[in-house]
Amino acid sequence: MTKNSISGHLSILAVNVIFGLTVPFMKVLSDGWLEPVSLLAVRAFFAMLIFWLISFFVRKEKVSGRELWTILIGAQLGFVLSQYFTVLSLNYTSAVYTAIALACTPIISLLLGALFQHERITVQKLIGVVFALGGALLMILKGQSATAGANDVLGICLALLGGLSIAIYYIIMGGISERYSATTQMKWTFLFSGIALFPIGLYQFPSQAMYVGSPSTSVIGVLAFVILFSTVLAFFLLPFGMKSLPATTVSIYMNLQPVVAATAAIFMKQDYFSLDKPISALLVILGAYLVTRAPKEAKA
Repeated sequence: MTKNSISGHLSILAVNVIFGLTVPFMKVLSDGWLEPVSLLAVRAFFAMLIFWLISFFVRKEKVSGRELWTILIGAQLGFVLSQYFTVLSLNYTSAVYTAIALACTPIISLLLGALFQHERITVQKLIGVVFALGGALLMILKGQSATAGANDVLGICLALLGGLSIAIYYIIMGGISERYSATTQMKWTFLFSGIALFPIGLYQFPSQAMYVGSPSTSVIGVLAFVILFSTVLAFFLLPFGMKSLPATTVSIYMNLQPVVAATAAIFMKQDYFSLDKPISALLVILGAYLVTRAPKEAKA
């Protein structure tokens, strides 16, 4: 294992631990403090400021117009849409179910690869898909949220849309990650994200409880974590892993998120333990493992 490979594994490990913690933390913020678009606009605004400030002190990189278009599309998929669907799903289901649904991303990547890149689906991969679908169905049919009035089916479907968005992001941004530094990628990513989010965010923010209410110190601390760690640090580390590791390896680390999210959510008393949760998580994780560890075959 090379030095770059080790740093890539460590980067993606850290990213997914942070993202796992982010799910229950965003639920705190979405439960009456900030609407989804307002929350994303705040995250994009501060991340944009930080990355552009850093860019003045590092080596300048010129990005071609064509690749700026790729980053623009990647920004909408990898941050705006993926995070919007994730936050929105938390309004309807628990942090645990959202994280388990997001762990289906490697399965989505497999299906996209078969559809657009003509990758052959082996028997092992097919078995993995069946396991993952079984876990998703168990969540839908047996899921019990700790939130009264929740709609687990809708919440899980929204989280799966978030997984679809990030899976496409991994596919289209792989080449960009190889050619440009993390700072260059992220300063443009959050500028383009901000352009999409700021008009609605600025309209909504004056009426948000975070602005007109009296948030506690803990709520402000959660917002600070989501901005500095979940947005700035995690998205800064993500390109390091994408640059040195295959997309399948990057995606399999997402299987850590349900474990971290479930532990944090139960500890924060957002959810409670029930047998369907670990069984669903195990099926999804096992399915993703079978899909991503299947022997490579020639393309069809």
